[in-house]
Amino acid sequence: MKVCKSIAVFSPFSEYTDMLEEIRKTCEDEIEVIQAYGPKASKLGRELEKKGCKAIIARNTTKEHLKLAGLSIPIVDLKLTDFDLLQRIHMLTGNGVKNIGFIFYHEELKNYNLKAYEEILGVNILLLPYHIPSDDIDNNIRRAVESKVDIVLTTGICILRKCVSLGVNAEVLYPSRTTVLNGIQLAKETIAAHERYIQYNRQLQTIINSTRDGMLVTNGSGLITMVNPTAEQILNKTSEDIVGTPINLLGKGFDNSGVNTDYNEEEKTIVYSEKQLLVKRTSLLGKDYVPWGTLFNISDLDEIHRLDQQIRAKNITKGLQAKFTLKDLCGTSSALHSVKSRAEQYAKSYSTVLINGESGTGKELIAQGIHNASPRKNGPFVAVNCASLPETLLESELFGYAKGAFTGADKDGKPGLFELAHMGTIFLDEIGDFPYALQAKLLRVLQEREVRRVGSDRIIPIDVRILSATNKDLLSEVRQENFRQDLYYR
Repeated sequence: MKVCKSIAVFSPFSEYTDMLEEIRKTCEDEIEVIQAYGPKASKLGRELEKKGCKAIIARNTTKEHLKLAGLSIPIVDLKLTDFDLLQRIHMLTGNGVKNIGFIFYHEELKNYNLKAYEEILGVNILLLPYHIPSDDIDNNIRRAVESKVDIVLTTGICILRKCVSLGVNAEVLYPSRTTVLNGIQLAKETIAAHERYIQYNRQLQTIINSTRDGMLVTNGSGLITMVNPTAEQILNKTSEDIVGTPINLLGKGFDNSGVNTDYNEEEKTIVYSEKQLLVKRTSLLGKDYVPWGTLFNISDLDEIHRLDQQIRAKNITKGLQAKFTLKDLCGTSSALHSVKSRAEQYAKSYSTVLINGESGTGKELIAQGIHNASPRKNGPFVAVNCASLPETLLESELFGYAKGAFTGADKDGKPGLFELAHMGTIFLDEIGDFPYALQAKLLRVLQEREVRRVGSDRIIPIDVRILSATNKDLLSEVRQENFRQDLYYR
């Protein structure tokens, strides 16, 4: 094969090839004419692509074989026009032909209203569609003979040869010069559009490769078209393994169904190969908001938790740590030994602990000792005095706030002390003075193990152990309705 031109045109027989060669001479060597069809064309198509061919023009079964070859360059279907058909049928009727059989590829027949031609030209037309593989061609030729057609018109050179071998009058149709020139122009436009598409894909691939999350892109048919390195790592698959395959083959939770025309995102947690993944699905919308594909954003929850722990561990270096242990409780009295023994016992539990005692008796020291003797000793220890802060400030300190939650708020928002104590312990000193209006919110944290920042609708899960202390008789406070009974028993 010579040096490849931009456009290759496949021809199934010599007469068509001769016409194409004449056209080629006027196209400044932009096209290459190749006489081949069927399976042979598939092999040549792959060779053309490797040599830099940008588009292939082909017809019918040759076009279908090229598609099956998995080429990435565009394949332009050169269809016979209505004018091509009408012109040829008109010439045949002028020679006395009245009955015509059409053995056409079934998809091609859909392009023409041949029954309308019967009324326009006064002929009888018998439609004989075939499929690939073409097992029904012999049957169609037999039907043509039984129906006593004057001539069989077809677009397949193999069909023509079969008809001739059986003594059936037949003729192969091919596009006119004008139709071929229009096809070449269409191929040029398709090449330009394809190159823009490739450039767009490169830009999109660069964008998704730069993100830390795993990302997959599918087309409207649910086939994976892009995958970034993070997704390859999470899924333990290479792009060569999955690009071009249906997304649902990755398993439950990955599907392309329900792609809609709004901007709503769908988020779900799934299990994939013993990993917990957070999968967010977003429709990719094109012109007139018509969806052309889906973006899957994939996060490994175990990795998120690991990074979360790293960040939260840094809080310990900021002073969110317990300095004292139970060994720092010095004394020889039996009462002190009893307190230390019970503290060591409670430290092994995950339950909430209430420390009751007079002011100045070392309740926070006991709380720090419990934390340092517990499985959470490597996590943060956050202490807050509930009596020292006004109600509005206490709420934002404990639960945090979203950006713009109130005048003077940090523009980026702020995490609350419960968030900072994640995987550790929070010590609520003077719990007996906790504002009654906020007690319901604290109760919810105890029950649900989640917080919602002031001014936000986002729920944040937390894993925190709560220790509390007071110098008041909380049961008496409950009776006086200064402290919630349900919170007391939590």
